[in-house]
Amino acid sequence: MAFARLHAYWPYDKLTKEADLIVIATPVSVQDTAERTTFPDIVQTDTNNVRRPVPAIGVETTFAVLSVLKGNTSTNTFVFHHLRELENNVAGRRCSSKGTKLLGACFD
Repeated sequence: MAFARLHAYWPYDKLTKEADLIVIATPVSVQDTAERTTFPDIVQTDTNNVRRPVPAIGVETTFAVLSVLKGNTSTNTFVFHHLRELENNVAGRRCSSKGTKLLGACFD
């Protein structure tokens, strides 16, 4: 089974031009929020070709800034809001976090 999704191609020069903040940072904490939603423009298709939205939970990851490459140089931390799957369930099977990962942060 393979997973794929379409997305726009943004070369580095476009990313740099459009970004408000570019940093070298390390994650320091991750916390689920009360937000319950679905991933925009992403669906799961089961073995009967039934498509359904993918449930998601809001997550806030706090980063410690090591260096600012673009933006406010007094920035010491920032919070990145993103989504994680409510449940990683593909074709009736429970998958590990090594499955369809959209974003991950690792801690020592």
